[in-house]
Amino acid sequence: MIDLVNVVHAIACVVTMLQFVTEFVLLNEFKEFWLNDYCKTCPTIQFLGIAVASVLHIQYGNMLQDGTMIRVYTVGLLVSIALMCAIYYRILSNFSKAKYMIGYGAAVALTCVILCYVRYEDPKELEFRFGIIRTVVQLLIIAPPLICFGFIGVWLWGLSFMLGFAATLSWMLYGILLGNHTLVIEKISATVIYIYIFIHVLT
Repeated sequence: MIDLVNVVHAIACVVTMLQFVTEFVLLNEFKEFWLNDYCKTCPTIQFLGIAVASVLHIQYGNMLQDGTMIRVYTVGLLVSIALMCAIYYRILSNFSKAKYMIGYGAAVALTCVILCYVRYEDPKELEFRFGIIRTVVQLLIIAPPLICFGFIGVWLWGLSFMLGFAATLSWMLYGILLGNHTLVIEKISATVIYIYIFIHVLT
């Protein structure tokens, strides 16, 4: 008999990893936005969000003792770091580099604060409250198109959006099968934002 939970978990992991890898495909499109002095904030927020979210999901995978989740989000962390390095060296001007280093430093500081919080929080309250934090960070990853609708044309029709939406649905189904209400709430919130963006573009 097929173990549905493990199948859904495997699908979610594979699709999530593919989403991380496809971010490289959009690098040239991001460069066009920066060179035209248009919507510079969106890609930076997204990649910083991916980096922070990856670290938090690695921590969450450690809490669940889920080795596959840890490996998948380790890939996500490495990809986001590589992309931020590529943006820094290939796209940003000298003036912009100093500005965005502040953002990178803030992301590192935020991550350290959250991890310290996880270390000292009451274990009985940790899963729910940590889930809220992960949900907020998840929304920061999806938020750039809401800040800059001109960016949607690049982000939506690329594989990144479709795979991100598929990964979100997969993790939500996994949470339902597992009975993990925190994970379900997190992914429902992300799904609503994805659908809103999709409807906005179509209309």
